[in-house]
Amino acid sequence: MISTRSIAFISDLHLAPRGMSRCSASSEQLLELFETMREHADEIVVVGDAFDLSRPLFPGGWRAWLEETRLAYPKVVGQIESTYRVFGNHDIALKNAGVPEFLDFDVEGLHVRVQHGHQFDVALKQIRPLESAANFAAGWFVRANLDGIARAMGSVPVAVEKARPKVKREGKKLDIAAAGAASVLQGSPDVVVMGHSHRLRTMDLPGGTFINTGSLCCGHIDWALLTRNEIKLFRDGREVG
Repeated sequence: MISTRSIAFISDLHLAPRGMSRCSASSEQLLELFETMREHADEIVVVGDAFDLSRPLFPGGWRAWLEETRLAYPKVVGQIESTYRVFGNHDIALKNAGVPEFLDFDVEGLHVRVQHGHQFDVALKQIRPLESAANFAAGWFVRANLDGIARAMGSVPVAVEKARPKVKREGKKLDIAAAGAASVLQGSPDVVVMGHSHRLRTMDLPGGTFINTGSLCCGHIDWALLTRNEIKLFRDGREVG
C-alpha cells in the first residue's frame, strides 16, 4: 500500500496519434493541468484509459500505436508515465508492460482503492475479444469518416445498460458503476476511485465513498483531489459541487 497525504486523480484522456485522439484538451492544457495538480497534491494517479490503444492500425499493433502517441505528445506522455496509473479497457494492453489493474493507497488512515471501473461493465462488454474487435473496427470506421457508425456501435452496450433495472443497496437505487463501487466497499477500502463512465461525481455508499474522476475526452477538463478530510472536484479550472 502506498502512503501519501493527498492525491489528484484524472482519467480517460484517450490520447492517440494520427488525428485519432479523443482528448478534449490540447498538449498545453494538459501540461498546465499536471502543473496545477502537482501544486495541490503529493501524488497524481491516472485512473485508466490514458491512451486509446484499442484502435491501432492493425490487430495487436498497440506497441507501435503507443510509440506513435509518445512521438505525437512527448511531454504529455512523459508526465503520464511518471505518475501512478492503472490500465483501463482502452489501454488494457498496458498490463503487458507492467501497469497494474488496481492500486491501493493509505491517505492518513484512509484506505483508497483505485481501478478504472470497466470491471463492472455490462456482460456484452465483458467479452473482451468481442470488445477488442468492435473497438478495432470502430477505429477504421473513424478513419473512413464514418464516425456515425462508430458511435452507433458504442451506443449498443449503453442502451443495454439503460434498460437494466437499477441495483438496490440499503434503499438506494444504484447505476452499474455505483453498484460496482459499493461491492468494492464491502471489503476493506474506505474510498473507491474509478473513471470509465466519464461522469464527474462523488457518492456516499454503504461502506464508504465513491469518487468518479470524470474525463478529459467529453469537452471538459475534469479532475478530483482527495485528502484525509475532503474531496474536491474540478471542471475546466473551477471547483464544482
